Amino acid sequence: MNREHFLERLSELLAKVPEAEREEMLQYYRDYFEDAGAENEAEVLCTLGSPEAVAEGLLRDLGETPVMTASPGDRAVVEYGKTIREESVFPPVSAEGPTGQTSREVPEQTSNRLSSGMLVLIIILMLFALPIMIPLALAAVAVVFSLIVAWLALCLASLCMTAALFVAMIALIVTGVGCMFLSPAVGACVFGAGLVVGGIGFLSLIVTVLLTGAATPAIFRGAGRLLRHGRRD
Repeated sequence: MNREHFLERLSELLAKVPEAEREEMLQYYRDYFEDAGAENEAEVLCTLGSPEAVAEGLLRDLGETPVMTASPGDRAVVEYGKTIREESVFPPVSAEGPTGQTSREVPEQTSNRLSSGMLVLIIILMLFALPIMIPLALAAVAVVFSLIVAWLALCLASLCMTAALFVAMIALIVTGVGCMFLSPAVGACVFGAGLVVGGIGFLSLIVTVLLTGAATPAIFRGAGRLLRHGRRD
């Protein structure tokens, strides 16, 4: 017996049930087979038992005396705690199949198979995306690293320029003081040039302190945040 024969035979046995109720019963068992899936059809048939036993239980719940009697070897099919008229939705079958699985577990297994399929699909998509994502990630890391190196080079250059200006200031001041004994005018000019270079050196020192003491830690913190966000994504 297959699904079509089961439903056809059940419809014949419920012929005296009003059409609306009969169709509701048959639709319940159609949905039952659909939820279980075609691969579980034999197990569902074994779980439900014979159409005669199903019809006998349904007619008894309707308060009618069934004219057929299920054989002793048939399974107990669907025994409702309430009559069909009291329930708008048929409760699921509670009988166990040959593997010990109840009918409620069949839709759950189908859902689990769908979830596993989605997981496999996501893994496959990730594998295809890896050849693109890895070079992009490496390129981003390389850009950040090059910017950091360039910034450190700028800070070092500013520091070296500041040191050179201070050395030049000292040299010009000493030279200017020495020249004042020979030529006061020349000595004064050289001394003044040393003071100007010293002023520029102090300005360069301020810029260097701002670059290395304030801006550099902020840049490193920002780069660290970018790398952490990249790992999370």
